Amino acid sequence: MDARREREVEGLEGARRGPAPGWLGVPLARVYGAVVGWRNARFDRGVGVTRVGVPVVSVGNVSVGGTGKTPMVMWLARRLMERGERPAIALRGYKGGRGGAGSDEATEFRRWLPEVPLAVGGDRVATIGALRGSAEGARVSCVLLDDGFQHRRLHRDLDVVLVDATRDPFADRLLPAGWLREPVEGLKRAGAVVLTRYDAGDAGHLSLRERLEQTHGGRVLTAAAQWGGLDEGEPVGATPAKPVAWLRGKRLLVVCGIGNPAAFLRQVKGEAGAGGVGVAGGVGAVVEALFYPDHYGYPARGVREVVNAARGMGAEAIVTTEKDWSKLGRLPAGTWPCAVVRPRLDLRVEPEGALMEMVVGAVEGARG
Repeated sequence: MDARREREVEGLEGARRGPAPGWLGVPLARVYGAVVGWRNARFDRGVGVTRVGVPVVSVGNVSVGGTGKTPMVMWLARRLMERGERPAIALRGYKGGRGGAGSDEATEFRRWLPEVPLAVGGDRVATIGALRGSAEGARVSCVLLDDGFQHRRLHRDLDVVLVDATRDPFADRLLPAGWLREPVEGLKRAGAVVLTRYDAGDAGHLSLRERLEQTHGGRVLTAAAQWGGLDEGEPVGATPAKPVAWLRGKRLLVVCGIGNPAAFLRQVKGEAGAGGVGVAGGVGAVVEALFYPDHYGYPARGVREVVNAARGMGAEAIVTTEKDWSKLGRLPAGTWPCAVVRPRLDLRVEPEGALMEMVVGAVEGARG
């Protein structure tokens, strides 16, 4: 089986065991940390840093796994376009095949921001240069660099760094003992730090925000994604296919291959009323889950596993993410024994004005 069941991912939102066992991971993490420190020191001196001729705003993180970078890049692109900018998005295209064009993120950007040019590939300096030399990219006024905090070869005018409030980076360790790409102290070079999946009523989130502000040396902003509706099939216009309340009281199979599946499952359960009373005094929803590795490709055996699990539990709907739909949506509609829906996210940044002031200031300031 490819999937992990819910019971196998308990504790995923806290400290996570790294990809290497402790006896090997700890000494390798020391070596990794030394290399990261040496590399950052060189870039701090400007060694090997390249400018691409337009303002660059990076959105990244200090850890491996989902922190909400793609929704934030989309949010920033829309806000910049409202202000008359013509942004492009540069991304690596991880697991997207030759050139990265078929990656999860590239597919999402094309679906939801078809008017925004993409520069896809591992060498972002080269891909941005190629885009700017094309007819499509000739009018680009700025670039949003997706997952770029560690891609320091490319000069950026602002670093926006996201931290997942459900995963305390201070409780994590460097790769491969843990999942940190670099020490948390790296946040000091960020222009803006945003705590995502933030709940102001959670004492742990409040405490984490205070520690991040001490480390960053400035105010930490917050963001939370609310569900604005459920899309089924390809989106049609601005209105989602179904309201979120459609989930209430149903038998649901959650399927996802993302960096933080536990957070997604928790939100599905909350929206569906799992374990409680459904609408009009009815029975609460029944929710089961299949979790796959991040950027999972859904080969034939994985699809069969999903279909069999849905049939076995009598699922009335499969709930997945936009990222997973970039692969699942390529399959014939008749593949599925029930509806397949995914939430349309509405990102709320607090305070929105503070972040946009920094972004617009960086873009305009870079032009002199």
